[in-house]
Amino acid sequence: MSELEAIVAAEVRTKMSAGVLLADAYFSVGYCARLDWDYPKAIYALSKAIAIHPENGLYLQALGIAYADSNENGKAVECFRACLSLECRGLTVELEEENPYFHMGWCLEDLGRLDEAEQVYREGLKNVPSHYQGFLRLGQLLQCRLKFDEAVAVYESGIGSCEMHNPKALGRIVMRDIRHNLDRARRELGYETYAPTPEEKRLDVELMSEGIR
Repeated sequence: MSELEAIVAAEVRTKMSAGVLLADAYFSVGYCARLDWDYPKAIYALSKAIAIHPENGLYLQALGIAYADSNENGKAVECFRACLSLECRGLTVELEEENPYFHMGWCLEDLGRLDEAEQVYREGLKNVPSHYQGFLRLGQLLQCRLKFDEAVAVYESGIGSCEMHNPKALGRIVMRDIRHNLDRARRELGYETYAPTPEEKRLDVELMSEGIR
């Protein structure tokens, strides 16, 4: 047994002594290791959890993020793809942390597979239209590819989604970023810049009152 395996085994035993099941204990050790930037430990522990429950979407998602954080984007994509094949079982995909479309698209971008990234972002927004980061990432990708008309359409759809779903503070911050990017894309096309609605102005005032810039 290697030093890493021994450390993980000891931590797993400690968690199990508190009543945590084996797979969940491995997941907990791996998840905490990723937060501490200890990616080899995270990948090992999360892989052990998946070996016990290979159809657990939450475990696969966490392993994918650990691979992505350690710049192993190819392996990360495989994990996110497996998670999607399970229909994101066990995940709250509206949250950025638990949205495999978002993470998979980002990894594909890093791999230079831009057509695939664009397709994944679009699929994600079709399935989770309240995921504001998805609108922002897709729009930015389209702008980088000089597809300004398409970027404008994506940003405007994101603003419309925001009006429908009434996001909390984090979502509103993202929507502000979407509006700024929309202005840039419209300027590239020679259009007038976007004029915020009274509701959007009110949200900006609320953000400022909450100390969010």
